[in-house]
Amino acid sequence: MSSAARLVCILAALAPLVAFGDEPPAGADPSSRVVVDKNTHTHITTISVAKELPIEIQTHIGSGITCAPTMSITYEQRNDVARVEGTIENPACAACTGDYTIAVRIRDASGESKTLEFPGTWRRADDRPVKFTTDYPVGANVDVLSVRSKTLRCVCAESGEPASGGAPKP
Repeated sequence: MSSAARLVCILAALAPLVAFGDEPPAGADPSSRVVVDKNTHTHITTISVAKELPIEIQTHIGSGITCAPTMSITYEQRNDVARVEGTIENPACAACTGDYTIAVRIRDASGESKTLEFPGTWRRADDRPVKFTTDYPVGANVDVLSVRSKTLRCVCAESGEPASGGAPKP
């Protein structure tokens, strides 16, 4: 079959769709559309068919226990490190694990301020606060302006599945 004959067959198959115009026929599924674009200058007709497909996504949200951790910190500069001592408490659940980011704001010798970020993790198996002491490198010839907890997240362990205890990992 020649390419011209194939083109005639394709156009013959699409001809009924042109009759729909820009609106779906009465009683048609409202989530499907046929759009016909008739360009009179180029004599090209473009037919687009669209159908909306609903997709359902199911999520699983843990046991419903909400973590509510808090972190208190103290810091001091020791030459080229910032020593941070912290305590993480979570009254919502005993066994839990989480992560945090410590943000250290410094001023270098040129007077420019920068923020250095250091990630960390923590885990506990009981309801006692987690205490940690960590030295974060800030570089030579800088002044530590402030240290704060930027993020603090936690997940309570499922009942019957205690988290293994321990201090945070710097």
